[in-house]
Order: sequence, then C-alpha cells, then structure tokens
Amino acid sequence: MNLSLKHLSLSLAIILCCSGSLSPLAAAKQPPAAIPPGFKASDLMLQTWDLVEKRISSSAQLQVSGTAGDQFVLLRSPSVLTDFSGPGLRVSQHQLGGNLAYVVSIEDGPASQTEQTYTATFNFQMEVPDPI
Repeated sequence: MNLSLKHLSLSLAIILCCSGSLSPLAAAKQPPAAIPPGFKASDLMLQTWDLVEKRISSSAQLQVSGTAGDQFVLLRSPSVLTDFSGPGLRVSQHQLGGNLAYVVSIEDGPASQTEQTYTATFNFQMEVPDPI
C-alpha cells in the first residue's frame, strides 16, 4: 500500500465521554481535557479526517443530551469550524482558558424543557504545524 503525506485519508470513529479537546493533534499529544465548569460532556462524536498537504479537514457527527441552556465544548483552537447544522442547537465562539472555543448550546423551546437527545453535523479544518 503506497500512502503519501500529501493525501492521507483517515477514518476514525471516536466515542467520547469528554469533548474537551477535539483537535487531532491535541488529542495525540495530550491526555483528554477535563470538562470546563458549566459545560456538559457530549454523548457521541464520530469524525472522518482527510489530510491533504498540511491541512486536516474533518466531517463529523455530534450527539448530546440535555435541556435548554446546556452547553458543550465542540472544538478548540487551532481548529476552525467551517459548517454546523443541528436542529435545536446553536454554536457560538467563547474564550476558554485564553483560547478560542466553539460551544454548542441547546436552544430554548417547548421541547427543550425536558431532557432530549440532539444530533448535529459539522465540518472543521486545522493546519498541521511543522514538527518541532
């Protein structure tokens, strides 16, 4: 099998109980991040990564459970969110620990007053840094 770094395709299924840091390089170099106070853990995350030249592109699915106002850390910098779709969910940017983070919140509505399960799809990209 002939694989090059210019076009390496990775398929990963990641079941996370803690979505503190989802950037691929951070996951490889650090232990799982703790969930920041005021946030909940996601139920499930499935990701497919493509590495082309020095950029990782990912498409992913997210599943969370909760009620209106519950928040979940989706991504942290250096990852850049490029697309997000999730009925009953909204995504926003926050500063967490001095770094940019994308946070998913359950929107307020009649169905969100009791615990529900929500799903979303999203895409993100991240530049691969040069080795040290």
